[in-house]
Amino acid sequence: RERLAALALEAQAAREALDKARAKVSELELCVQKVALERANLKDRIDSEFGPGRFEELLGKVEGAQRLEPELRTQSQEELQRLRARIAREGEVDPTSIERYKEERTRLDDLTAQRTDLDSAAQTLKRTIERLTETSERRFVATFNAVKENFSNLVPRLFGGGRGSLELLDPSKPLDSGVEIIARPPGKKLKSIELMSGGEKALCATALILGMFMEKPSPLCVLDEVDAPLDEANLVRFLTLIKEMSKKTQFILITHNKNSMATSDRLIGVTMQEPGASRTISVSLQEAYSQVA
Repeated sequence: RERLAALALEAQAAREALDKARAKVSELELCVQKVALERANLKDRIDSEFGPGRFEELLGKVEGAQRLEPELRTQSQEELQRLRARIAREGEVDPTSIERYKEERTRLDDLTAQRTDLDSAAQTLKRTIERLTETSERRFVATFNAVKENFSNLVPRLFGGGRGSLELLDPSKPLDSGVEIIARPPGKKLKSIELMSGGEKALCATALILGMFMEKPSPLCVLDEVDAPLDEANLVRFLTLIKEMSKKTQFILITHNKNSMATSDRLIGVTMQEPGASRTISVSLQEAYSQVA
């Protein structure tokens, strides 16, 4: 009897243990089903938010990985919360963002190409300006030196002595520099051009103009009342120079001086025989001399 009682107790304990095991198995099965359900939900969320296949990719990365330390896990959770909050602030993703990005990228590429072309054109233009500036400076200095030499030769000839010169105020920048005219008539020490007489100023201007004409002759030159302030001696020297240069340049003198008119080859006068009606009269002095002779 004692043996049977003991076996009965053992059987009862076994049944209780079996019931507990069955309950544990049921609990585990529920946990498995819950995990499977959570996994399916998590897979759907990840695939819907980040694209198909992302769940398997992430699962492959975490398999075999070691569990995070508590401190590192806390930091990761905080970072996750921060990123989630940022995503929530950003709002929903614009479905047309990819197309807009492509459009903006194309526009950026076009603008970048245009900027590259403009930079290249600017560099080319800069080099061209430098070459033109260099050529202009070289030609200007050469022409200035030639005109300076002509002016230095003409001043003593027109004044009957003295000296004259042209100087650049800033030789380092010839294209931007002013020009100083230096003229000293014979027997005078001038400090300013204002101390010159009207005839001397006219001769200085004439020497400068004719000095440029001697460097690069022009087919025509008009002089308006240049001889008006000149005295007899200066007028003779002026007319002699004009006569010599008339071999290459045709001079038109607007004058009332008899000596200047007598030196000219042809006279053209304006007369008004009737009020309000003017006419021009042309006279060739060579023909007049031949008829008188």
